[in-house]
Amino acid sequence: MILGNKSEIVAVPTSDYSVGLPMLPFEAEAGESAGDTLGVDLKAIEERYNVSMLNDKADFLITIRGKSMEPAFDAGDIVACKIAKNTQSLQWGRAYILATDEMGIMCKYVYENCENTYQCKSENEKRYPPFKVEKKCVHHMALVVGRVSLF
Repeated sequence: MILGNKSEIVAVPTSDYSVGLPMLPFEAEAGESAGDTLGVDLKAIEERYNVSMLNDKADFLITIRGKSMEPAFDAGDIVACKIAKNTQSLQWGRAYILATDEMGIMCKYVYENCENTYQCKSENEKRYPPFKVEKKCVHHMALVVGRVSLF
């Protein structure tokens, strides 16, 4: 059970595939990444959580690892994400989970840099400077639409 505060239950485990959000079995790096890919079948994931406020707004849950997105997202936070099906309608400056060739799965603020690259920024820019990622190297993107913080 994931708790929002001491008295409110925000997310409860469920085995019902018709409700609940799948919890991805890996983490999104908010710092230096490890090189995994996001290409998974969300319907095949058994660990699911019913988060009533997010079930209709998100496609999956993933845990944040690292410090580059603090204080917006702390290591251990679980974020709810909506898969970006059309990269023409990305919301610049918002937090996204990106699955890339060489940098793996990461959580960053995304900006359009030029026709061929995205500019990725961290919340903690003093320690983690912005960098560019070629659009052709980004296989999946998902907008962060909610967060479950662990206290």
